[in-house]
Amino acid sequence: MKTFAQSLGLAALATLVRSTSQIVLESGQAGPEQQHQSSKPAEAEFDPSSLLLTSLHAHLKSWYSPFAPNGFAVVPATIPTGTIMYHVRGAGPAPSSGLDWFALDAEHSYLFGRSNGSIMWHFASTRPLRVLYFDGASAAKTAGPIDVQEVVAYNRTLNGTGKGGGWSDFVRYGDLCEWAKQYDIDGFVREESTFEYVQCDFSSPAIKMVRGTQIGVTTFNTTGDGGRGPPGPPLRGLYKINELLGDEDDEPPSGPPPGGPPGGPGMPGPPGGGDRRKGPGGPGRGDGNIYRSQTGWLYQRATSRHHYLPDIRVRTHPEYLVSLYDTSYTSLRPTFPLPRGDHALLNLSDVDSLAFRKELHDVLLAWNSNSPVSGVDWHGVTAAAIDRYSDHLDELRLLFALSDSRDNITSVVDEARLISFGALQPYVSGPEVLSTYPSPPTPHQRFKALSSTADICTNGFTGHLDSELMTPQELRIKNALESVLRRVCDLTAGILGESLFLIDSQPAKLKDEEALKEKIHGWEAKLKDLMQWLGWPKWVACERKCEADEICYLPAPLTNPKPTFDPQCIKRDRFGAGPGGW
Repeated sequence: MKTFAQSLGLAALATLVRSTSQIVLESGQAGPEQQHQSSKPAEAEFDPSSLLLTSLHAHLKSWYSPFAPNGFAVVPATIPTGTIMYHVRGAGPAPSSGLDWFALDAEHSYLFGRSNGSIMWHFASTRPLRVLYFDGASAAKTAGPIDVQEVVAYNRTLNGTGKGGGWSDFVRYGDLCEWAKQYDIDGFVREESTFEYVQCDFSSPAIKMVRGTQIGVTTFNTTGDGGRGPPGPPLRGLYKINELLGDEDDEPPSGPPPGGPPGGPGMPGPPGGGDRRKGPGGPGRGDGNIYRSQTGWLYQRATSRHHYLPDIRVRTHPEYLVSLYDTSYTSLRPTFPLPRGDHALLNLSDVDSLAFRKELHDVLLAWNSNSPVSGVDWHGVTAAAIDRYSDHLDELRLLFALSDSRDNITSVVDEARLISFGALQPYVSGPEVLSTYPSPPTPHQRFKALSSTADICTNGFTGHLDSELMTPQELRIKNALESVLRRVCDLTAGILGESLFLIDSQPAKLKDEEALKEKIHGWEAKLKDLMQWLGWPKWVACERKCEADEICYLPAPLTNPKPTFDPQCIKRDRFGAGPGGW
């Protein structure tokens, strides 16, 4: 990828000095920084660097999966010793053998307590559990979110047919657990709204039962609505409970699920409770139980705790992250430019599928043998970069969006200068770029300094690291981060340089409002392209800070072919409210 200086070339500087008024004022012409901003590497639209980096940043965060429900990665992870996990089923003993499910949040497990005899079993890990984490909305039982799981299990995606459809979780995870034995994997972690853990063998000494709590409640219904009162207005586009649990809106699948008893998070309804839609009222629906009516609200409240902060009860190991967001998987290159909700593995070739499984095989052998790794905290590095630059880019977006309504358009240029400086602050040489006394730097001095600034910024988080100590997966992350930062740093260095040039060298031109608007609109267009390529979900948020009795709720878009992301602050009484609510 070209550096800042290579993209511009020193010839551009001569153009800058010869014809500054033309550069600034003529529509469609670009100054050197603009030339740089529009310079893109070949096949830039297929560069999956931001997809890989965002996927890593999204690990175990619930806000991210609605934007990218179809996972593209598998990563080894550890559940620490002493972690409490929850399993609800009907009356009877705790599960003690075979495959079954845990919820990591009790509120998630409580959803499955349909019958009055339901018991919530609390288990704990007795040693670190070795697990694999599937990214995306991987507990959704539909083609797309389960694609990677099927590739691991069957070397190809089944597109919702055969083993991939109906009540297939026991079949699919039975096959995955059988495959996992060779690597001493205890189970699998995936996301519904909060996170759940598939324990391959409940008889394993790696887990122990701590306690059981009977959670069934019998109440006397005097109001017919469980004491809730009238429902709030409908929530457009929200999942109902049955949709969150993975069923369709029409008839339930015929016959019982194969492979073992139903129950647990993400599974068909519990023993004694009937099917999850037609059990005793369903969670919070018409059975007069005001406590059960809270399940939807409490479940989403638990989900909101993991919106932006990862669930640290699972520790993923990105030094072994196996991701399909890599141009070496040539059959998927046409997929990368599509909206993230359309990313799927139907076009994954046999060659690429085998390569993916081979990489996963090699990674698990390396993990098992404690092969050397760099020790870099890739979660921390990635979060530091994304959290830092996302704020500056979003501030620029807002500034440009409101620029036409400003009485003083010159102030937009001035603020763009300050915001872009903020993005580059640790890397900008004050004497060479910013100083004005006794005189500002020459265009040549500033150009050279900003070239260096952009290069240092690109490598600001990784340039000091020893690549020889890294696994191939770490090198992939490092290269992706530098590719992302190259674009961010180049754009902000370009805006900083051009705004400084206008302010320092052409004060008279700042009075030409139409020319300035053209300039600002050009910056805005390039910023929009960059932010669309980055696609960081943290830019979508509720318009205000939700109150203590609210959560910021983002409807999951899996059943909507053209989802709109419009999060809302929602109160308790909007959940479990009968028709139109939960």
